[in-house]
Amino acid sequence: MNNTEAYQELELIIEQVLNAPTDDFAELATKAELALVDDLAGANLREVDLSSVDLRGADLRRADLRGAILTQTNLTDAKVEKALFGNNLGLSEATKQELEKLGAIFEELQQSNLTWLTHLRQILQPLSLPDQILAQLLDSCQEAAQSSLLVGAKLLYAVEGLFPNQSKTLNQLAQRVILGYPRSSKVDPQAEAQCPPSYHTATSTQKMVLSLSAAQQIIEALTLEVSPQQPRVEQEWLTTAGWLTLQIEYLTHQQPPKLQIQGNLPCGGSLQLQGGEDTKVVQSSEPGSLSIEWLNPYPKQKYTLAVYFRSLEQKPLVFTICTN
Repeated sequence: MNNTEAYQELELIIEQVLNAPTDDFAELATKAELALVDDLAGANLREVDLSSVDLRGADLRRADLRGAILTQTNLTDAKVEKALFGNNLGLSEATKQELEKLGAIFEELQQSNLTWLTHLRQILQPLSLPDQILAQLLDSCQEAAQSSLLVGAKLLYAVEGLFPNQSKTLNQLAQRVILGYPRSSKVDPQAEAQCPPSYHTATSTQKMVLSLSAAQQIIEALTLEVSPQQPRVEQEWLTTAGWLTLQIEYLTHQQPPKLQIQGNLPCGGSLQLQGGEDTKVVQSSEPGSLSIEWLNPYPKQKYTLAVYFRSLEQKPLVFTICTN
């Protein structure tokens, strides 16, 4: 900081990188005057597209390469001790085994959310996101759906973990997503072309738009609203075990009023309904129907409905029921 000339030079390099009309890693590294062989130890390279980048002899020790695209990436003689890999496109099994022998650590996607991702892949078409991203989005969207945040704030909450320190850009893009970008048929064709359906071919900004759009659809799928005018809602969810079907009824004309949940599970499992500090649980070791009744539900109240499958190791799928 005491070297004014060096500081100005650094400032210029940062400006060149931020304003560069490319997300190509090798090109950005050149602008930043990074030596790819020497300067990547401990680097955060998560989800970075390293396709065809020459990393021969590169020092990648303790670098985070989880989700990085490694198609035709040259890793010959690279130092990978304690480098983190996992869910990498373009990495053969033989290369993976060789990297592990050299001290690389592979953290593949945990199975905890895979049970529920089949449905997300279906409802998000033509958007295509990696399972690692979908699993993280599902976790954060379940929490966002339960919150009292406004729609835009819910989207930011759901995706900010994927894009740290990008709140300003995310906020601007969230407004565009809420208004219908990129799914609206009225979107300018040129703008739509800038947002490819594939996450792996997207730029950083495009990944934000894709993630925000996916979060919007996931939150909508997890939010079940009932009211005296619309007392019944159904939701189907395709899982690795088969179809999960839920039917929610808000029976305000009965005395006492009640909230009734009917679930049809493809395997043994349980339903857990929670409102405030109170919880009701029903379970069965066999596939079939389960039901819960909640007497005197409060209007304008949020209840959470957690679905568990007994035979599979997974986190629960949590829906938010809103009584309006």
